[in-house]
Amino acid sequence: MKNKKMSLLYLVLAVFILIPALAFASPESNKSNGKVKTKLPKGVEVWEQYGVDKEFFKADVELDAPPVEQQSNKSGKKYYDLEGFSGYYATDEVAGDRLVIVEESLNISQSGLWEAKGLIRNEYTSPVKAGHIEADLINKNGEIIKKVKGESMVELIRPGEPVPFVIQTDIDASLVANVEWSIKSTDKKQDFNRQGTAMVLHELPYGEETYNGELRSDAPFPYKMSVQLRNLSKKDWNSAYLVVAWIDSEGKVFNTIKVDSDKTYHIYADGVAMFDEIVVDDPSIAPYLSQYEYMTWVVGK
Repeated sequence: MKNKKMSLLYLVLAVFILIPALAFASPESNKSNGKVKTKLPKGVEVWEQYGVDKEFFKADVELDAPPVEQQSNKSGKKYYDLEGFSGYYATDEVAGDRLVIVEESLNISQSGLWEAKGLIRNEYTSPVKAGHIEADLINKNGEIIKKVKGESMVELIRPGEPVPFVIQTDIDASLVANVEWSIKSTDKKQDFNRQGTAMVLHELPYGEETYNGELRSDAPFPYKMSVQLRNLSKKDWNSAYLVVAWIDSEGKVFNTIKVDSDKTYHIYADGVAMFDEIVVDDPSIAPYLSQYEYMTWVVGK
């Protein structure tokens, strides 16, 4: 009887010790992949994109706008429509202590001059101002033939957010057998605001003489994109810029471009403005842009 009482006592003590420990244990610390859960930026709803009252939108109003999340038919990657960012390769599970190259997005030239286009992702648990990318270009003998560097095209990178970069060189691509990457965050003093959204109003394909049945008057018919900005924050902006990255069918960054907001607009809080029109006439790039998916980033100042 004494042994049974002692066993029962040990069981009760074990329960009192284990339950609090389990209650306060962090679920992230037990993850087999070693990742930390983080919170992505707020999703942008349809009524916010159009500046329509939420209750009005509920009244069976049909508006042509993308959902907050949708699935890519080609890559299978989840599409995010968030404040300041629309596109792929975002994540809510991060390493917690670094910026990383998004390997799937890397597009490295195989001929001509060596060039790299791709995305880096903030895998810290807090925002960073920007990313500084360095690459050691290594030949087949294992020797570094050149050290090159570049900067992220977007400033104020939130946890889990990918942003594009481009590095161009004067090195023949055939001489490069391997690349070693290094990325660190940079601290710039400017104040940025990412609470905005970009809405593409129209795309005009390269080389097509008509658009929506109307004859174009901009021969030789370059690729054009017209993009509207909505400031979702509670403060006016002095200016803003837009970054667009087109990704090919394999999910690699094909082309990037950065344009400023149209200076004829004052960017009021919860107001709209326009970005400068995007025009691309390079025949090696422009014909593909209307065929590929694009990602967008908005940065206000």
